Amino acid sequence: MKNIFVGYENENGISPYFAGAEKRKLSFTLFAQKNIPHRQITLAIKLYQLGIHKPYLKLLGSWTNELDQLSQIIFTASREAMPALDFIHKKYPKIKCHVYYLNTLETEVASLEEWKKYNCKIWTFDQNDAKTHQLNQIAQPICKESFDGLDHSPLLYDLVFVGEDKKRLGQLLALEAELKAQGLNPVFDITCTYLPNQSEGFDYAYAQPMPYEKVLEKYSQSAAVLEILQAGQTSATMRAVEAGYLHKKLITNNQQVIHEAYYHPDNIFVLRDENHAEIKGFLDKPYQEFFDFNSYEMEEWLGQIN
Repeated sequence: MKNIFVGYENENGISPYFAGAEKRKLSFTLFAQKNIPHRQITLAIKLYQLGIHKPYLKLLGSWTNELDQLSQIIFTASREAMPALDFIHKKYPKIKCHVYYLNTLETEVASLEEWKKYNCKIWTFDQNDAKTHQLNQIAQPICKESFDGLDHSPLLYDLVFVGEDKKRLGQLLALEAELKAQGLNPVFDITCTYLPNQSEGFDYAYAQPMPYEKVLEKYSQSAAVLEILQAGQTSATMRAVEAGYLHKKLITNNQQVIHEAYYHPDNIFVLRDENHAEIKGFLDKPYQEFFDFNSYEMEEWLGQIN
């Protein structure tokens, strides 16, 4: 018996992050096809709610072939998965279902009240959401195959940020200017986000979205990875774990990172308004090897869900 991770694949889907875990049959996409028109999914869900189950069930992916071998399924917190939870609960009551919020509750469409209708345990990556709503908390997982061949990349940059605007553009551009003024070589690839999460009042040429493997390649070519949390977020993103897995330093505005097991002041620089001039000296310090980031790898991560 085993545990699996099942995520809804949309235009910002998780499949590229966990492609290696899919090959190991640890991670699956909710639906068999990744580009099903959403109107078709919406119709199938409405029919399921009316008691006509077949159109929805026919859309489900290959993970349904594993049901007799499963003890637990961890679904990402998307409404599209709700009928699947209902189906599992009724037809496979021995399988324990979990729901995992990969983003803060504030930014997700599906509410906690909707999930509470189902017999499932609810998890989040965010410490504040866990405390406020009495949820279980666990960091976001990574997939080891994503990092293959990156351990001998040439060092080209001092610091790299790759991510969406998400109302952080002014903050990011100001920090980029400060770093360049210190004589550092930062790279900021900031992509556009849709309103209302886009910064206003800027005439800025956004970067094009970058495939995940290219993001990790760029991280591997840098001395440090920059993490800037969104407003209201209190826990590390995948960047913190990706940086550690690559043995790269992390520069972050996450004030709570000092409580993480992997925190070391020589490896992680916590940004405050008054300490930006210290970044160059931080980058000059040797990286301290003391923490095994394999505990965040998908197979290990699944074993921690119970």
